[in-house]
Amino acid sequence: MTEPECISDRLTLEATSLTLHHTESFLEKERTRARQVVHRQQRQRQKRAQRILSKCSKSCVE
Repeated sequence: MTEPECISDRLTLEATSLTLHHTESFLEKERTRARQVVHRQQRQRQKRAQRILSKCSKSCVE
């Protein structure tokens, strides 16, 4: 392998490594965001269920 080929391969490897690092970072951020969305939706469902139960128990008492 000639010197320019070696340098080119090394640069390609470094660029690929950087791209992989950025992709992993992006995916981790997306995973975190998705977990937050799911958690928020669960809390909203729980609050809604609590309100419905509260209304039902009030109407049952009356």
